[in-house]
Amino acid sequence: MSAPRQTTARHRGLSLPETVITISLISVVTSLSAPSLYETYMRQKVDSASRRISQGLERALAAAEEDGDCSLSLSSAGWTAAGGSSLPLCVSRDTGVLATGLGIASDVQLRHTFPAALTFYGSKSQADRSASAAGMAVLSAQGTRLQRCVVLAPTLGLVRLGSYEGNVNTSLSEASCTADRTL
Repeated sequence: MSAPRQTTARHRGLSLPETVITISLISVVTSLSAPSLYETYMRQKVDSASRRISQGLERALAAAEEDGDCSLSLSSAGWTAAGGSSLPLCVSRDTGVLATGLGIASDVQLRHTFPAALTFYGSKSQADRSASAAGMAVLSAQGTRLQRCVVLAPTLGLVRLGSYEGNVNTSLSEASCTADRTL
Protein backbone atom coordinates (compact mmCIF):
# COMPACT_ATOMS: atom_id res chain seq x y z
CA MET A 1 0.00 0.00 0.00
CA SER A 2 1.17 3.41 -0.75
CA ALA A 3 1.14 6.18 1.81
CA PRO A 4 -1.57 8.82 1.42
CA ARG A 5 -0.37 11.90 -0.30
CA GLN A 6 -0.02 14.92 1.84
CA THR A 7 -1.13 18.08 0.22
CA THR A 8 0.52 21.21 1.37
CA ALA A 9 -1.88 23.96 0.46
CA ARG A 10 -0.57 27.33 1.35
CA HIS A 11 -3.10 30.00 2.11
CA ARG A 12 -1.58 33.18 0.86
CA GLY A 13 -4.40 35.63 1.81
CA LEU A 14 -5.59 38.42 -0.42
CA SER A 15 -3.46 40.01 -3.05
CA LEU A 16 -2.96 43.78 -3.08
CA PRO A 17 -5.46 44.37 -5.95
CA GLU A 18 -8.11 42.29 -4.15
CA THR A 19 -7.58 44.26 -0.93
CA VAL A 20 -7.80 47.62 -2.74
CA ILE A 21 -11.04 46.60 -4.50
CA THR A 22 -12.58 45.36 -1.20
CA ILE A 23 -11.72 48.59 0.62
CA SER A 24 -13.06 50.66 -2.30
CA LEU A 25 -16.38 48.80 -2.27
CA ILE A 26 -16.73 49.20 1.49
CA SER A 27 -16.08 52.96 1.27
CA VAL A 28 -18.61 53.41 -1.56
CA VAL A 29 -21.33 51.55 0.38
CA THR A 30 -20.54 53.53 3.54
CA SER A 31 -20.64 56.89 1.76
CA LEU A 32 -24.01 56.04 0.21
CA SER A 33 -25.58 55.05 3.53
CA ALA A 34 -24.16 57.87 5.71
CA PRO A 35 -26.76 60.56 4.79
CA SER A 36 -29.58 58.11 5.44
CA LEU A 37 -28.13 57.17 8.81
CA TYR A 38 -27.77 60.83 9.80
CA GLU A 39 -31.39 61.58 8.85
CA THR A 40 -32.57 58.57 10.85
CA TYR A 41 -30.53 59.77 13.83
CA MET A 42 -32.01 63.28 13.66
CA ARG A 43 -35.56 61.90 13.23
CA GLN A 44 -35.07 59.88 16.41
CA LYS A 45 -33.94 63.01 18.28
CA VAL A 46 -37.04 64.94 17.16
CA ASP A 47 -39.31 62.00 18.08
CA SER A 48 -37.65 61.67 21.47
CA ALA A 49 -38.00 65.38 22.24
CA SER A 50 -41.68 65.42 21.25
CA ARG A 51 -42.38 62.43 23.47
CA ARG A 52 -40.58 64.10 26.36
CA ILE A 53 -42.75 67.20 26.04
CA SER A 54 -45.88 65.05 25.83
CA GLN A 55 -44.75 63.02 28.84
CA GLY A 56 -44.18 66.20 30.85
CA LEU A 57 -47.73 67.37 30.09
CA GLU A 58 -49.20 63.99 31.05
CA ARG A 59 -47.20 63.89 34.29
CA ALA A 60 -48.28 67.42 35.18
CA LEU A 61 -51.94 66.55 34.57
CA ALA A 62 -51.55 63.43 36.74
CA ALA A 63 -49.83 65.41 39.51
CA ALA A 64 -52.64 67.99 39.47
CA GLU A 65 -55.22 65.22 39.79
CA GLU A 66 -53.37 63.78 42.80
CA ASP A 67 -52.36 66.89 44.73
CA GLY A 68 -54.23 69.86 43.31
CA ASP A 69 -53.20 72.79 41.19
CA CYS A 70 -49.59 73.06 40.04
CA SER A 71 -47.60 74.80 37.30
CA LEU A 72 -44.75 74.32 34.82
CA SER A 73 -42.91 76.30 32.19
CA LEU A 74 -41.46 75.06 28.88
CA SER A 75 -37.99 76.08 27.70
CA SER A 76 -35.27 74.57 25.53
CA ALA A 77 -34.09 72.72 28.66
CA GLY A 78 -37.49 71.01 28.83
CA TRP A 79 -40.10 71.45 31.54
CA THR A 80 -38.97 73.66 34.42
CA ALA A 81 -40.53 75.34 37.43
CA ALA A 82 -42.71 78.27 36.41
CA GLY A 83 -41.07 81.48 37.50
CA GLY A 84 -43.37 83.97 39.18
CA SER A 85 -46.06 81.38 39.91
CA SER A 86 -47.28 80.90 43.46
CA LEU A 87 -48.34 77.34 42.63
CA PRO A 88 -46.10 74.36 43.43
CA LEU A 89 -44.15 72.46 40.83
CA CYS A 90 -46.04 69.52 39.32
CA VAL A 91 -44.74 66.34 41.01
CA SER A 92 -46.38 62.93 40.81
CA ARG A 93 -47.01 61.56 44.31
CA ASP A 94 -47.41 57.95 43.11
CA THR A 95 -44.24 57.75 41.05
CA GLY A 96 -42.24 60.48 42.78
CA VAL A 97 -41.26 61.69 39.30
CA LEU A 98 -41.10 65.35 38.48
CA ALA A 99 -42.74 66.53 35.30
CA THR A 100 -39.54 68.52 34.80
CA GLY A 101 -36.08 67.51 33.77
CA LEU A 102 -37.16 66.14 30.42
CA GLY A 103 -34.55 68.04 28.44
CA ILE A 104 -34.44 68.59 24.71
CA ALA A 105 -31.31 67.86 22.68
CA SER A 106 -29.38 71.00 21.73
CA ASP A 107 -29.66 70.27 18.00
CA VAL A 108 -33.48 70.09 18.13
CA GLN A 109 -35.28 73.40 17.61
CA LEU A 110 -38.31 74.09 19.80
CA ARG A 111 -41.05 76.65 19.13
CA HIS A 112 -44.19 76.76 21.21
CA THR A 113 -47.31 78.76 22.00
CA PHE A 114 -47.62 77.75 25.66
CA PRO A 115 -47.84 80.61 28.18
CA ALA A 116 -44.79 81.39 30.35
CA ALA A 117 -46.47 79.63 33.29
CA LEU A 118 -48.80 76.79 32.39
CA THR A 119 -51.19 75.96 35.24
CA PHE A 120 -52.74 72.52 35.69
CA TYR A 121 -55.95 72.26 37.71
CA GLY A 122 -56.53 69.33 39.99
CA SER A 123 -59.60 67.16 40.18
CA LYS A 124 -60.18 63.64 41.36
CA SER A 125 -62.18 62.92 38.21
CA GLN A 126 -60.22 62.00 35.06
CA ALA A 127 -62.93 63.72 33.01
CA ASP A 128 -62.38 67.03 34.81
CA ARG A 129 -58.63 67.37 34.42
CA SER A 130 -57.59 70.57 32.71
CA ALA A 131 -54.90 73.13 32.07
CA SER A 132 -54.97 76.93 32.06
CA ALA A 133 -54.44 77.41 28.34
CA ALA A 134 -54.21 75.64 25.06
CA GLY A 135 -50.81 75.42 23.51
CA MET A 136 -48.67 73.68 20.99
CA ALA A 137 -45.00 72.83 20.73
CA VAL A 138 -43.30 72.17 17.38
CA LEU A 139 -39.94 70.41 17.17
CA SER A 140 -37.63 70.19 14.18
CA ALA A 141 -33.96 69.62 13.41
CA GLN A 142 -31.42 70.20 10.66
CA GLY A 143 -30.88 67.10 8.52
CA THR A 144 -34.49 65.92 8.49
CA ARG A 145 -37.76 67.24 7.14
CA LEU A 146 -39.65 65.71 10.07
CA GLN A 147 -41.47 68.22 12.27
CA ARG A 148 -43.38 66.94 15.28
CA CYS A 149 -46.10 68.78 17.15
CA VAL A 150 -47.53 68.32 20.63
CA VAL A 151 -50.93 69.92 21.28
CA LEU A 152 -52.62 70.42 24.65
CA ALA A 153 -56.40 70.84 24.68
CA PRO A 154 -56.97 72.73 27.96
CA THR A 155 -60.57 71.99 28.86
CA LEU A 156 -60.23 68.24 28.44
CA GLY A 157 -56.61 68.00 29.45
CA LEU A 158 -55.83 65.93 26.36
CA VAL A 159 -52.38 65.73 24.83
CA ARG A 160 -51.92 64.75 21.23
CA LEU A 161 -48.82 64.13 19.13
CA GLY A 162 -48.73 64.68 15.40
CA SER A 163 -46.74 65.73 12.38
CA TYR A 164 -46.44 69.46 11.72
CA GLU A 165 -47.06 70.33 8.07
CA GLY A 166 -46.62 74.11 8.30
CA ASN A 167 -43.61 76.40 8.22
CA VAL A 168 -42.01 76.62 11.68
CA ASN A 169 -40.52 80.03 10.83
CA THR A 170 -43.97 81.65 10.65
CA SER A 171 -46.70 81.78 13.28
CA LEU A 172 -47.65 78.32 14.51
CA SER A 173 -51.11 76.94 13.74
CA GLU A 174 -52.79 73.94 15.37
CA ALA A 175 -54.51 73.27 12.03
CA SER A 176 -51.09 72.34 10.63
CA CYS A 177 -50.66 69.59 13.24
CA THR A 178 -52.02 66.48 11.55
CA ALA A 179 -52.40 62.91 12.75
CA ASP A 180 -49.40 60.70 12.05
CA ARG A 181 -49.91 56.97 11.73
CA THR A 182 -46.31 56.22 12.72
CA LEU A 183 -46.93 57.44 16.28
